[in-house]
Amino acid sequence: CRGVRFILKGDDDVFINTPKVLWYLSSVDANKPLYTGQVMSNASPFRAHRSKYYVPESFYVGPYPAYAGGGGYIFSGALASLLLLISQHVAFYPIDDVYTGLCFQALGIPPQPHAGF
Repeated sequence: CRGVRFILKGDDDVFINTPKVLWYLSSVDANKPLYTGQVMSNASPFRAHRSKYYVPESFYVGPYPAYAGGGGYIFSGALASLLLLISQHVAFYPIDDVYTGLCFQALGIPPQPHAGF
């Protein structure tokens, strides 16, 4: 989607207050990299076998890099093509929010916390 200023990735069970999101985005410079949401820091893989988020130690070791997780996040539209390119070099990871964070980390773009998430 060329020309898209921002992309919101949201879970299907999350309510989005569209007017507030649009109000916030109207004050953001779309030419600067943006990756924002509820920032998860120092999170580690779940090791409980019954968890739907279970990740074996052979798959990933150590804490995750900071990432925007939870119900959703927003990033600059211009970053979509960079995410596509970098995703070809970042090993697949089964938890989408963590994988996106790994890709943004590879791009050198840290998540910015936003109280609205």
